[in-house]
Amino acid sequence: MKMHPTSRGSLAIACLSTVFALSCITLKKPSYTLSGTVTDRDTGEPVQGCLVSAGELTDRTDVSGNYQIGDLPSGTVGISFETDDYQSFTTHINISEADKLYDVTLGHKTALLVVMVKCLKTGEGIIDATIQATNVQYPQIVRTANSTYQTDMNLRPGPWRFETTHPNHYDTTEIFDVPNILTYHTIYMRER
Repeated sequence: MKMHPTSRGSLAIACLSTVFALSCITLKKPSYTLSGTVTDRDTGEPVQGCLVSAGELTDRTDVSGNYQIGDLPSGTVGISFETDDYQSFTTHINISEADKLYDVTLGHKTALLVVMVKCLKTGEGIIDATIQATNVQYPQIVRTANSTYQTDMNLRPGPWRFETTHPNHYDTTEIFDVPNILTYHTIYMRER
C-alpha cells in the first residue's frame, strides 16, 4: 500500500510528538507542598505576616498564621521563619513522597531590663524582694525574680506591671513600659 507523501510527514510528526510528550511526562520530577501554622510561643495566637522561606520559594503567613509553599522537590530543604517582632527560626526538614505539614511556635524578641530594688528612705539596695512582672497586653505572660542589688530580666517590649514584695517593706505596684533596648529601672519600697 502506497502512502501519500503528506500522510507520511504527518505520521512522522505525530510519532515524534508522542515520543516527546512521553519523555516530558517521565522526566518531570515529583514536587511536594510544605504547609503549616506559625503561632506565638507565649499566647498561642497566630503570627500574621511571617516570611516563610524554603530556598528560593517564599510565602507570608495569613491572618490565621497559615502558610503554604508548593513545588518543592523531595529531599532535605532548609526553611526559615522571619518577622520583625519575633526571633527568627531556621531548620532543615526532610520531604519525601508526600506533602509535609510543619507547625512552628516563635518567641518574641526580648529586651534586657536591669531592675534595682531600693529602700525609699535610705537608698540602699534591698535583697530578696520578690518581683513579679506581668505583661499588661498579655496577662498570661508572667516573669518572677528575686532581687539582688540588681536583677536582669529579659522581657518582651511593651507595658509591664511590676508587683514587688518584701517582708520589711510595703508592697509596691507600678506600670513600666519596657523599651526595645537595654534599660535600667529602679523600684523604690517604703519601710514598714
